[in-house]
Amino acid sequence: MNTQKPFSPETLAERWGCSSRHVRTLLKSGKIKGFQLGGKLWRISAAEVERIEASGDNETQ
Repeated sequence: MNTQKPFSPETLAERWGCSSRHVRTLLKSGKIKGFQLGGKLWRISAAEVERIEASGDNETQ
């Protein structure tokens, strides 16, 4: 079981060196998978971030 905390768009943007707006655009377009809390707050699992980084897909980062 993965016990790492999920990323917010802001923390993922900091990790990837992009804007949180870009991360939200990727979420809304389905290029990265995330989930919403309370219908508004986006979160991205650590496993999803690792999957994307391992794929080397520069379009998403």
